Amino acid sequence: MLRFITTADTEILATAAAVRRLPADFPPVRCANPQGTRDLDPFLDHVLEGARVVVIRVLGGRRGWQGGVDRLAERCRRAGIALVALGGEARPDAEMTALSTVPSGAVAQVGEYLRSGDVDNIEQMLRFLADTFLLEGFGFEAPKGVEELGIYLPGRGDVTLEEALADREATRPVVGITFYRSHRLTGNTDFVDGLCAAIVRAGGHPLPVWSYTLRRAHDNGRVAALELLTGHVDALVTTMLATGGAHRGDAAGGVAAGDGGSEEQMAWDASALEALGVPVIQALCVTMSRERWAEGARACSRSTPPRRWPSPSSTGASSAARSRSRSASRTARPSAWPSRATSPTPSAVIASRRSCCATRVCAIRPSSGGSRSC
Repeated sequence: MLRFITTADTEILATAAAVRRLPADFPPVRCANPQGTRDLDPFLDHVLEGARVVVIRVLGGRRGWQGGVDRLAERCRRAGIALVALGGEARPDAEMTALSTVPSGAVAQVGEYLRSGDVDNIEQMLRFLADTFLLEGFGFEAPKGVEELGIYLPGRGDVTLEEALADREATRPVVGITFYRSHRLTGNTDFVDGLCAAIVRAGGHPLPVWSYTLRRAHDNGRVAALELLTGHVDALVTTMLATGGAHRGDAAGGVAAGDGGSEEQMAWDASALEALGVPVIQALCVTMSRERWAEGARACSRSTPPRRWPSPSSTGASSAARSRSRSASRTARPSAWPSRATSPTPSAVIASRRSCCATRVCAIRPSSGGSRSC
């Protein structure tokens, strides 16, 4: 009865874990990732079968799923299905809210649950949806905030900056890593572990930072995750979308408002990365197998939506897709909902190349405190 359509695989992972906590008589829950969907109506036929409540959250809003969001809204209205439509940013998406068929207050509350994105909040979101729109009586708690960023070390978990740098050898350059908070909250960190191990093998010292976003804060224009790294790293490997658009051409604003374009979403701004004063390298984070990744002539398959490719900063060396789109349908019972974390295999392949590149750049680049060599 409950359907969750999202372009973020980590939200599907978190929902899978949340469903395992729910009572046995909880309404069925299904999830799907619409990216790469070619036949729209058959996809919606499958997702909407038996649905009474649908939550859709799309990175990039309406433009993130061209035509799909409008078609879903149309079908939900026609079938009398409660639709909660959300964009992928922290701030409310007025256009998506307008497409919803439920009160704006309910849209805002679901958005708060998903903004945190951890398993606890998603469990409470599912309970909220069941009680509010299906008139069940399972009970739910209000959304709870989680930390915006932190430092993670493989085998140790979250640590302070001092702890992360305490055992660094003076000859090893520090290579920062940024990855999305959602990976940390859902335990999807195998690819980070592999990247850290590759950096160590290449002669560097990894400093992984997880964060909700690398975009500037609306109130003060700061990027907290990058401020945490400032003065402590000799290079940065980022797996996060940092600058707004998919490529520099997006800054021209050639996307019509009716297609979900906005100056705020698409503005090109790499100044925060440039301010670090170190080489910035874009890394891959994909969910395909090693074999499938190796089959292609490029790092990304053609079905990967290019609009969501992370943007190379002006100091970066390459760009690649943040995630391989895929869809999934699940039931609410744990036995029928196997979850799969982001495959670390392709990441490990890229990690060995990226980390070697990063450490070699560090070796020839003088740091503020003098020169370092690997």
